[in-house]
Amino acid sequence: MAPRRALSRQRRCQFAADPGFVAQQLRDAYSTELRDPEVSVIVRAMAARVYVDGQIANPGGYPWRREITAMQAVARAGGFRDTADTDYVVVLRRAKDGSQQVFEIRLDGAGDPQGQSSDLYLAPYDLVLVPESGVSDVNKWVDQYIRQNIPISPSEIFFGAF
Repeated sequence: MAPRRALSRQRRCQFAADPGFVAQQLRDAYSTELRDPEVSVIVRAMAARVYVDGQIANPGGYPWRREITAMQAVARAGGFRDTADTDYVVVLRRAKDGSQQVFEIRLDGAGDPQGQSSDLYLAPYDLVLVPESGVSDVNKWVDQYIRQNIPISPSEIFFGAF
C-alpha cells in the first residue's frame, strides 16, 4: 500500500455556489487522478447584500457583513431624508421556509422600559424600509390636491395679479 500524499492546491475563485456542492465537484474531478480524495472548501467571503429603501438618501443594495445592524445599514445608505419617519424602520426577512418575517424597530424608545431604541442584526438579503413621515404625507396631499389643481399661483393670491 502506497503512503498517502497530501496535495495542497489553493485556488481563489469567485462564484456563487454551495460549498458542499463545490467540494463534491472537486472530489469527482480529482477521483480520476487520486484514490479517495479529501477536499475542503473554505468560504472566505460571501457576496450577500442587504437592501435599504424608502426615505433615505441613497436607496439600494449594500454588501452584507456579519454584525451589521439596521441602523448601520441606514447610515451606510446616506441616512434619513427630511421626509423620513425617524421613529421607526421596518426590516423584512425571508425565512428558510419561504415565509416573510417583519420586524419593526422602534428608534424613539417607545415600548422599552428604559426608553432605549432597539436595533436588529441583519441577515443576508434583508430589506430595511424607512417609511415616510406623517408630515410628508400631508405635504404630498397639499401639493397634489391643492397646489396642482388651483389655476392661479399662490403669489398671485397674496400679491395680486400684475
